[in-house]
Amino acid sequence: TANIKVLASYVNGSDDRANNRDVKKVAVGAEYAFSKRTYLYATWAKMDVDSGVAAGITTAGRSSAAPSATGAYGDTGFNLGVAHTF
Repeated sequence: TANIKVLASYVNGSDDRANNRDVKKVAVGAEYAFSKRTYLYATWAKMDVDSGVAAGITTAGRSSAAPSATGAYGDTGFNLGVAHTF
């Protein structure tokens, strides 16, 4: 319907200067418009980060994540909210 907007993104960051410094992130979301100025939104994102990169969706997720068998870290985030412009 005209009230629903679907969102998606993909990010691939590669540092060719050093090993273990690549980042990949995929995100999906949706917005539902109640009116011209008020909408509900929900998004989900997953980020895969090599062990040599200091990046993440959440601070807690990056600092407490345990490396996988490949040495990479993963982080997931979810947002839900209502926005209103005045």
